[in-house]
Amino acid sequence: MSPEETALRFVQVFLEFENYFFFSVTALCCYDYVLTLDREIKFIWKTELSFATSLYYAFRYSALFNTIMVLLTRIAWPSWQSNWVGTCGVVLRVQMVLDIIVLVSATIFAALRVYAIFSRNKWMFGLVFLSGIINPAISIYIFMLSLPGIHAVMSFQACSFTIVGNRSSYESWMMAARAASLVSDGLVLTLTCMKTVRMRDSEFITSFLGSSLKDILLRDTVLCFAFLCVINVIGIATGRLPEFIDIWQTWTAILTSVLLSRLALDLREVSATEFDTEGTFYPAPYDPDLSHEEEVVVETSFGELDSVVTGLSSFAYNVAPLSTK
Repeated sequence: MSPEETALRFVQVFLEFENYFFFSVTALCCYDYVLTLDREIKFIWKTELSFATSLYYAFRYSALFNTIMVLLTRIAWPSWQSNWVGTCGVVLRVQMVLDIIVLVSATIFAALRVYAIFSRNKWMFGLVFLSGIINPAISIYIFMLSLPGIHAVMSFQACSFTIVGNRSSYESWMMAARAASLVSDGLVLTLTCMKTVRMRDSEFITSFLGSSLKDILLRDTVLCFAFLCVINVIGIATGRLPEFIDIWQTWTAILTSVLLSRLALDLREVSATEFDTEGTFYPAPYDPDLSHEEEVVVETSFGELDSVVTGLSSFAYNVAPLSTK
């Protein structure tokens, strides 16, 4: 085998290995959807469409549809794949849009949850929203400067973006996006822990399942954002390897969808259980050390999520048990 053939073979093996990253997270998304579909039907589909459930559908189904785009771009199908003027460019752009929808809707979801548990604090909402929107904003800018097309090596063929312009600048921008996402995830994690830990001595909403709303909020938030922080750290560490940028972008979007969907379903299930067994939530006993901000999370009703659109003061009472990033 000549040196040229050896080099091509090495590139082909690397690209196939790269595909495993895409296919594994695609399989994870589909597998998780099957596992949680029964709960989604019960707690999401059978409720009235609202702003919060619309956000759920946005980050859940954008990621699910994105798995189709991943398969179309990463599997070699020469019969239909073509250059920018054809399907490759269209599919890649659709994939980009779906990724952005996931990230933006998840950011709004997180900001609304923090807004609720901090007693409708608009500054907290703005802080979380602005820190979270940096990543999708940079991603949009970078993707607009990238050129979609076909990469073919021997029997391997896939649609992917090509860097246009300064490669170092491209890498720096993507590392900045990952860093901004890491800061945003860490901020939401810290703020949520601050609220839930301060309520550890109160008699919070506890169901016969043995899990309180506080427990679900803390446990799922820690798991969700711990995973996302790890992905972002890896993304920063490999920021000088452009081959991994698309990989971590896809992983971040899909893991965000999977983890937030589970968190939302867990919170709604606990909340629904409370209404089934007690008719309403019982507020925690008064504690002078607990501020009104924490009472907002306890004394919550669960059916009027659209008040965020109209600006009604009851909005925070609805977002807290359902929406989170």
